[in-house]
Amino acid sequence: MKSCDDADPWCDDTVIEVVDVTATRRESPIESVPGSVTALSGDRLAFMGAASFEDYARSVPGLSFSDAGLGGKNYVIRGVSTGVYGGANSATAVYFDETPISDRRSGPMTYPPDPLLVDIARIEVLRGPQGTLFGSGSMGGAIRIISNQPELGSSEGFAEAILSNTDHGGFGYNARAMINVPLVADHAAIRAVAYYGDSGGWIDNTLLGRKDVNSNEVKGFRLAGLWSNQDRWTVKASIVHHERSSDGTGIDEDNPPWTQQRRVKEKNGDEWSLYSLDIGYDFDWGQLVSTTSITRRNLDNLVDATDFYQVVLSEVFPPQLLTTVVAVEYREQENFVQEIRLSSSDNGRLDWLLGLFYQDQDNFVEQQVQVPGFDDKTDGLAAMYGAADTLLIGQGKQPLEELAVFADMIWSFNDHWEGSIGGRWFRFEHGYQSSGFGLLLNPPTFDKTAADETGFKPKISLSWNPAADVMLYGTIAGGYRPGGANETAVENFPGCAEELASYGLSGIPNSYESDSLWSYELGIKSSWPDHQVYLNAAAYYIDWTDIQTAAALICGASWRENSGSATSQGIEFELAAYPGRNLEITFNGAWTDARLSEDVPGLGGLDGDRVPGVPKYAWGGSATWFFNVLDGVDGSMRVDYQYVGGSWNAFRYNRHETPSYALTNLRFSFHKNRWETSLFFNNLLNERAIITVNNNPAGQYVTTAPPFTMGVSVRFTY
Repeated sequence: MKSCDDADPWCDDTVIEVVDVTATRRESPIESVPGSVTALSGDRLAFMGAASFEDYARSVPGLSFSDAGLGGKNYVIRGVSTGVYGGANSATAVYFDETPISDRRSGPMTYPPDPLLVDIARIEVLRGPQGTLFGSGSMGGAIRIISNQPELGSSEGFAEAILSNTDHGGFGYNARAMINVPLVADHAAIRAVAYYGDSGGWIDNTLLGRKDVNSNEVKGFRLAGLWSNQDRWTVKASIVHHERSSDGTGIDEDNPPWTQQRRVKEKNGDEWSLYSLDIGYDFDWGQLVSTTSITRRNLDNLVDATDFYQVVLSEVFPPQLLTTVVAVEYREQENFVQEIRLSSSDNGRLDWLLGLFYQDQDNFVEQQVQVPGFDDKTDGLAAMYGAADTLLIGQGKQPLEELAVFADMIWSFNDHWEGSIGGRWFRFEHGYQSSGFGLLLNPPTFDKTAADETGFKPKISLSWNPAADVMLYGTIAGGYRPGGANETAVENFPGCAEELASYGLSGIPNSYESDSLWSYELGIKSSWPDHQVYLNAAAYYIDWTDIQTAAALICGASWRENSGSATSQGIEFELAAYPGRNLEITFNGAWTDARLSEDVPGLGGLDGDRVPGVPKYAWGGSATWFFNVLDGVDGSMRVDYQYVGGSWNAFRYNRHETPSYALTNLRFSFHKNRWETSLFFNNLLNERAIITVNNNPAGQYVTTAPPFTMGVSVRFTY
């Protein structure tokens, strides 16, 4: 975006803002990084009105997402995905500052946290595998959310209030505030952020007579303290806490628009906290950084599963006993991470980095199948085998321990050529301990499995600067995703032994291994006459093998295994132009062709099938005009347009096409002294944009982008 030397985006004499990124774990201008990186600064996020992942994701080429209606979204970069419903370890790493917060275990609710973007310095989206520097969760790429740090030399803050109204729904409101206070001049400061909001919702449950059931409540805070002796030492401690809750999500496609028919409140919630301590020491020749963090997360989800179990259990119970069936899932996670990096100062031809990474993750899950009133109809039958009105209770623990050593070296051969080489050695130890009991699982079961593996992934890149404002680069990189242990006790479900035997299996495999890929990329970064046009483009090819696939039986048992391969190839580009003194125009797009390269029965896919949830074409752009309204009042108008092509929601069997859609947003902002007021109109044309289609025996559910929403925000900065 444009800004003046004094960082006031409303002034007349505009220049291009240069964004520094830490994509290589060192700070450098984005145009000098030999790789596909999109950086969205805090100012740009504010102009977009972006507060969450969905608000900025469509403006990043090669980045897509799906939403299966479980309360979160699955992030996909460059087509590295096997489905829209989660279930596998994440292939996209998400970092908050220096800490990985993405999900590294399998299960239905495997979506990363979505922090509210309040007081954010920038977001970096690194496309392509980042296994060398960012580890196992970054097989497709990495997303880094970097918050503003405490300022040692000044007091500052802001307060903001937002009121909105959504078509077919109710009012939404948000309140956000930040304060920064120096404690000891030039040595210590604290920064605090707090927020609360409710989206209002727009979906009605006509069966229960409840309106706006998908109203989403969020609240949280962030507190950071920074100390520096202005010489060698820097210490930062922070606490981040975020909560989200809703009473429903998703639409029944066969019902009237914006309605659902669910027999119960489908509550879902996500609560997580991050505690981190960062210590830095500057040598004369380099820097040592230590990051210690603990992340705790609780997720809960309740789903009306009546129609599903009436089909699955039709030969066990008559329909009158299963008038309402509720599937309940609760998860607890705790993850300890320690990373130490030692890097050289950027003052010569050779720049190097060494690192050590360790994490210890514990995951607990409990799943229940509840049937209200079941015991009254059966004289307490369910209670005899476990708990009243509960057909099944299953509990599982998934520990994961990871150790990795990584290194990266950048060598400037001369003023025009630069090369880098890096690698990461890793070791995993993971397990699965499960127990189950209830009327559907008699006798009770207990199971414990474990596995370990080691590996190495390299990365090589070469860049050439034929002119001051042009860089050509090529990269070869490996990526991987951790394997895991399977829950084998489910093989004791009624009828499973016979089904397994029909496939030539005596039982469920104890574990599955990491899958991996190789990525080959060529790109260009350039700016043209007087820096009035910026153009970045890249072409890539990805070869993905030993895909982690899910096998499932009619009896209800499921497990993960390594099977099959896929390829993804594509072209991405980003263009920013400044044809007038106060005008900015951006345009971006991606062509992504991700397909299976052989039959994969575990995925229900055949050679040539497109990867689910990945649009083949996506493009968009924006235009921002800065102008003067009155003496002392400056204004801007921004229009955004994003087109997302159609995709499939699954592989060949039981698949449904998700149609293409386009969204248009309009935003007016006015600024005077310390006050800023914005009027926004999201989904201006009120398109019914379907994000994900979910087919199951209960029917066809879809999740959508919000309908037309208008609102106003008022912000005071001091």
